[in-house]
Amino acid sequence: MIWRRFIYTLGLVLVISTIAFSLLVNAEGINACECDESTSADERFSEASAVFLGRVVKIYFEDWPFDIDSALVPPDEPLTVEFRVRSVWKGEVSEIMSVSTARSEPCGYPFGMHGDYLVYADGEQWALEVLACGGTKRFDEAQEDLISLGEGDSPVSSERRVIKPATLDCFASAQSARNQLISWPLGLIAGIAWVGLRKRRRRR
Repeated sequence: MIWRRFIYTLGLVLVISTIAFSLLVNAEGINACECDESTSADERFSEASAVFLGRVVKIYFEDWPFDIDSALVPPDEPLTVEFRVRSVWKGEVSEIMSVSTARSEPCGYPFGMHGDYLVYADGEQWALEVLACGGTKRFDEAQEDLISLGEGDSPVSSERRVIKPATLDCFASAQSARNQLISWPLGLIAGIAWVGLRKRRRRR
């Protein structure tokens, strides 16, 4: 009887944990990547670490040997996007430049192969990331920005930048939530098991 209650309680804890984890991670992701439509192009430029115009030449996972649409890769695994840069307005940008972006919404920007983009990237120069709300636009949608930016500079000599996808800020809060929601159910399960064992010993 006691073990039936234990198994029932254990299952209930796991179900509640799964639901809570899903809701919390989704909420954290949305809060981390909410777009502020009132942000001007000048403000985006000021906040960005690098601003450049380039063509996408490669999209891949830094640490996974799978296609970018593979179901074998975790959905929150960031993508590495490689550009051949044409013009630079801010930052130390090389001819071949890599940035990181989330694989899916709401944080990630949907880059397409061989597309031309005006990129507003955040983070350190050696580990740049692009967020959905950072101001990045397709070339054909960025004419107002390009007029405002004026003539850009040429990129520096080619230097491939290897980034660390795990540095993506928009997943930091979700990762923290994941760790908490894994640790407290395990503690609760251990506590229930300990109480159950004590009761069985007393009955003996």
